[in-house]
Amino acid sequence: MISEREIRNILGKVPGLVYRCLKDPDWTVEYISEGSFPLTGYHPDELILNRNMPYRSIIHSDDRRYVSEEIHKSIMRKEQWEIEYRIITRDNIGKWVFERGQVSGLNPEGIEILEGFITDITDQKKSENDMRVSEEQYRTLFENTGSGIIVIEEDTTISLANQIFADNTGYTREEIQNRKKWTEMVYKDDIEYALKEHHLRRENPSQARSSYECRFINRNNEIGYYLLFVSVIPGTKRSIASLVDITDRKKAEAALEAAEEKYRNLLMNAPIGIFRTEVHMGLLLEANDCFAQLFGYRDRDDMLSEPVYIENFYVDKNARKEMVDILKEHGEIKNYEAEFIRRDGSTFWIRYSVNLVADKGWIEGINEDITDLKISEEERNIIFNELIASEKKYRLIFENSPMGLFHFNKSGIITDCNPAFEKITESGWSVIIGQDMLKLYNAGIVSAAADALYGYPANYQGVYRILKSGKDKLVNIQFEPAYDEHKTITGGIGIVQDITYTRGVERAIFDELEKERSRIGHILHDSLGQKLGAVLYLSQAFHRKYNKIGKLSEHDLGQLVEIASSALEETRTLSRGLDLSVIDTGGFIESLGEVAMSTRSVYGIDVDIDVKDSINCFEKLKLVNLYYIILESINNAIKHGRASKILLRYYMESTKGFFIIESRQRSVMKNENSGMGLRIMKYRAEVAGMDFSISSEGKKVVVAVSLGDCHDDVNIEKQRV
Repeated sequence: MISEREIRNILGKVPGLVYRCLKDPDWTVEYISEGSFPLTGYHPDELILNRNMPYRSIIHSDDRRYVSEEIHKSIMRKEQWEIEYRIITRDNIGKWVFERGQVSGLNPEGIEILEGFITDITDQKKSENDMRVSEEQYRTLFENTGSGIIVIEEDTTISLANQIFADNTGYTREEIQNRKKWTEMVYKDDIEYALKEHHLRRENPSQARSSYECRFINRNNEIGYYLLFVSVIPGTKRSIASLVDITDRKKAEAALEAAEEKYRNLLMNAPIGIFRTEVHMGLLLEANDCFAQLFGYRDRDDMLSEPVYIENFYVDKNARKEMVDILKEHGEIKNYEAEFIRRDGSTFWIRYSVNLVADKGWIEGINEDITDLKISEEERNIIFNELIASEKKYRLIFENSPMGLFHFNKSGIITDCNPAFEKITESGWSVIIGQDMLKLYNAGIVSAAADALYGYPANYQGVYRILKSGKDKLVNIQFEPAYDEHKTITGGIGIVQDITYTRGVERAIFDELEKERSRIGHILHDSLGQKLGAVLYLSQAFHRKYNKIGKLSEHDLGQLVEIASSALEETRTLSRGLDLSVIDTGGFIESLGEVAMSTRSVYGIDVDIDVKDSINCFEKLKLVNLYYIILESINNAIKHGRASKILLRYYMESTKGFFIIESRQRSVMKNENSGMGLRIMKYRAEVAGMDFSISSEGKKVVVAVSLGDCHDDVNIEKQRV
């Protein structure tokens, strides 16, 4: 038999306490083991019979009712109870305890005797609480990372998904978890690659990518772009994937790529060379077709198919170094000229303007072939002004073009235009963009735009109606197809000219020519025809007289000579107005003299001429149009200003020639810059490359024409002398 002492020793070593108590209101303790002190801070004799502290008072006040109800329920079911609750020790320390007990019998008074075991589980509860907190934290992270997260089984089944993933796919979590394979949601073209990564991650993790882009299909069959971050959960064949929605970024990238493609088309199809090189070694980084063809290559792709160093193409190997030194000092260079060697060994001259992109280590610029301009200085001076105009065009071809430019995509939708196009159409940019070229009311424009989209350049010249005002304009539109780098048609480019004014002036000139033709017809019929008829009549009469009497009198011959001389002079005067070849052979001043004589004879107005022979250094085109401008100016001065005197004066400043038509008038001319006559004069000056202006001061009106540079060195020197 084990003695009571031995039993007490055994119970004293149990990690907790053993008790016996009565089921009365105070839970009167009849026995409690020595383990009560380490657990509660109270010795057994303080708790037995509730001498100093009833055990019930040690139970946390919030848990007492719960403990009583749970023990009562177990007693009623005649079962053991196992409960966890909190106690407050003598030192006011809270502890969690586990109690297991049962009814062992009745005392003599019939009160139930309860026996049981109580042990400290504070550390265990703390661990459980820490685990719960940790689990809650990870669950919060799982649900609130801002991206979709899924756990994928080895067979690709999704075993766990957060709400963001469910929202992105349009399915509920219940429809996804353990019911769907993730490959069911992957876009068909991406499944093969996604499965390859899935298996590789489990078979050879070091070879699998930790992140990649993949397309998913949601419940509504809409495609979304996602960036996946995937890793295998250690010790398992399961993987966890985080899906970041990059759909908006992809759309933005696509829009940016489309915009870049549009401007790339403009640059690649530009009629000037455009290039980018590395600063130090001159490695060619980018170029358009025009640039490549200057150097003898088929196109841009042909030139960039192998490393090309531009410095190897310079005839003077020091020229590039000098250019780079200047560029580093000033940041840009305009109109730099150098001689280059083509791929086939021939040489040519280039003029280029470049900018230094210091942070990238690049040189960017544009160039043009000026070989023909280098052939002779004389020819170079002739087109000097054209080169100046060209340089301005190169700076901002699209925005500053005087012609209307617009771009439309392969569906015919206008995607961009320049200010000149807005002005021609009398519409704002926001109204123009989005218009469908293939649905315009004008069938001719629609047909030409469609031809460009099929790869055929086309032209439309005709009426374009302004929808806002209902006004008609005459326009000339050149349509060209636009290509990408793979020579695929991506849309078209339109170049628009408003020719309403030009056609009006041309029509006015035609009307003037018709009037002149009619006038000449009357002269030929009424005057010259009659004189020639008189010559014929007298000749026949004198012939008969001679046959009859065998002689003619001096009076007879004088009469015939007089009429013939008058007809001859009238013929010469008339032919000078019809055949202006005399102007090209030095007869310009003589023609002005006849104009002065005619004006004095018909209107009684003196025309003074102060013009030197050096004016004949200008080409016929300028002199012919100047002649007609002079005639129109004299006519306007007499018709509208009742001129009293007219001065024609020519002078030179350096190599440039200037012609002045100055009239003293009896009445003040108004609106000197309007009227069809003045529009015709301006048009003639523009056609011949001359500048035209008109000004007035009181009753003096001055028409000034700048003829430009004279290209005859001898005449220039004579004029200076």
